[in-house]
Amino acid sequence: MAILGVTDYTNTYAGYTNSANGKKQATEEAGTAKEAAARKTAKDELSYLTEKYECMKSKDYSVNINSSLLAKATSDEKTSEWLEYNLSLIPKVVDNIKSAAAARGAKMISCDITMNGYDSMTTEVVTQVEVDPGTEKAREELEEKIKERREEKKAQEEKASKRREEEKAAERRTERKEQMEGTYKVSVTGTDVKSVTQNIVAAVSGTSSPTGESFDIKA
Repeated sequence: MAILGVTDYTNTYAGYTNSANGKKQATEEAGTAKEAAARKTAKDELSYLTEKYECMKSKDYSVNINSSLLAKATSDEKTSEWLEYNLSLIPKVVDNIKSAAAARGAKMISCDITMNGYDSMTTEVVTQVEVDPGTEKAREELEEKIKERREEKKAQEEKASKRREEEKAAERRTERKEQMEGTYKVSVTGTDVKSVTQNIVAAVSGTSSPTGESFDIKA
């Protein structure tokens, strides 16, 4: 009987625990549902995310979320989970970008992250090479790099300009070839040399059809 009593007590305790857990879970779910219901617009969603995630308040970089993505997140759980998951990772991602820049002697000047839509993000980063302004060698190296970049850019522009000129010349040659490929035979009959000549000139130049007693134009 003692064993049965213990068993009954244990079952009763287990039932109480399950009931308590069930009530707790129900309360949490109700709270989540209430919170989700409160975020009915894109503006509400943005306020909620700004308050919750560190990256939305950073002064070192910017995070922009497309309004249509915000609106979709208010009603689509999959989109909301994707959005929040990526927002939680951004601070670490930016730290990695800074470390990568520092590894090559540069620093991050700006970082703009745009969340365009579900499974679509764009990141634009600007970095700047750091040198010791008091070191003559460092200044010379920086000036040399700037000079090389300018020369490279100039060479690319000249190459592009030359290519455009070559393309235009090729087009002109093609047009002239097409014009010269047309061969025409003109036969004109008139009352005298003057009228025949006038009619041939008109026919050849294409300004008018030959006139006279009779004419024959053959191509």
